[in-house]
Amino acid sequence: MEKKELEMKRFFNELSKENQDLLLSIGLEITAKSGTYLFYEGDFPENVFLIRDGKVRLSKMTADGKEFSVHLKQKDELVGEVGLFNDMSISVTAEVVEDAVLIKFERPALEEILGVMVRLRLLL
Repeated sequence: MEKKELEMKRFFNELSKENQDLLLSIGLEITAKSGTYLFYEGDFPENVFLIRDGKVRLSKMTADGKEFSVHLKQKDELVGEVGLFNDMSISVTAEVVEDAVLIKFERPALEEILGVMVRLRLLL
């Protein structure tokens, strides 16, 4: 069977330049060293992060205390977005595994700006 190459679509790259600039204007650029934890499984999501450089590993703990990797997030992907628009706790732990440059968004501000983007797009 022939292997099919998948084209990865990154959240940030799918936005228009205008929406990228708008989104970046409400975030705070931070750097995080490898080994830094952004949040832990079970936390309430307070922030969402856009990766501009580096890598973040998402992992889960099993009932017997073993950790396993779920996903490796990289440039132009969001981390912590699962908690947007709901009051659910985070189901994974996020650890920076390659020194990273991140844009940190406070969840309420990001929810508001994304809501505006959606409404404006629907009105066009």
